[in-house]
Order: sequence, then C-alpha cells, then structure tokens
Amino acid sequence: MKKPKLSIMVLVYNHEKYLRKCFEGIFNQKVNFDYEVVIGEDCSTDSSRGICLEYQEKYPDVIKLVLQNKNKGLIGNYIDICNVMTGEYEACIAGDDYWIDTNKLQMQVDFLEKNPDVGLCYTNVITCNDEGLEDTKPLIDSLFMPTTFEEQLFKTCYMAPNTWVC
Repeated sequence: MKKPKLSIMVLVYNHEKYLRKCFEGIFNQKVNFDYEVVIGEDCSTDSSRGICLEYQEKYPDVIKLVLQNKNKGLIGNYIDICNVMTGEYEACIAGDDYWIDTNKLQMQVDFLEKNPDVGLCYTNVITCNDEGLEDTKPLIDSLFMPTTFEEQLFKTCYMAPNTWVC
C-alpha cells in the first residue's frame, strides 16, 4: 500500500454527541493527496465505539481503528495511535471537535510542501458551547498575528491542536 501524504489522528473517548460531526468534517475535506484516518477509541462508556465501527465500515480503505481494551487515558491512546500512523504529515483532532473549512488540510499541506523549513502550521479556532453557540472572542487575537514561533508561544500562548498540521 502506498504511504499516505497525511495521517489524521482522531482521539475518541465518550464523544458520541459530537463524533459524527467530527468524522463528516474529516471526510468532507477536499484534497489531492492520499490520507489515512487513525482513530483511537479509548474504551468509551457511551456509543462512541459503535460510531467508530460504523465509519470504518463506510471508509474501510481509509480508516484504521485502534480499539483499546481498557481506558488508557489521553497520553496512552495518543502513543498507540502514533505507532500506527504512516503519513508524511500529521493532523490531530479530538472526537468532540470538527473542521468547518473543507480546504483546511489541502491549504496546510500545500503550505508545508512549499516551505520545507517550517515544521508546523496552524489556524485560528472558533469555540462553541454544548448548544453550538459560538464564543464571541477568537482564541487568537486578530490584532496580533505572530510572525515567529517564539512570539506565538510567549505572547498568545495557545495553538489549538485540532488546527495543526505538522
């Protein structure tokens, strides 16, 4: 099997309420490269595992499932997923997050391909509550756009992992 350009890590634990929206945000991406979706289902107590199996059945050539036999926690699940991923680049998303821009991954992979000296790129993020209402303030202030990694770390202090490609 050909090595995918991108591995998409999905961390899942008790995300049944949001998981389908997460998966649809992934599979609605418009890309011109091969990718794999590696889902780590961490022994959820809700119906998350069933939803993961449903999507694996729908996308068997793309999805690799890591089904934990006992809850390993975030770090243990993350490590197990990393051991399965084979892509040149990596993106990460939790099962209670979703991507709204269908060109997100294509733009980020294109950027990294054109800038081999860059190891990670990220986007701003919109947060919302359980009712789907968006917060009024973005996490990254549009008046200050960092120009260096150091500025990002020391002035804005946050890069949402669900926006990274590295």
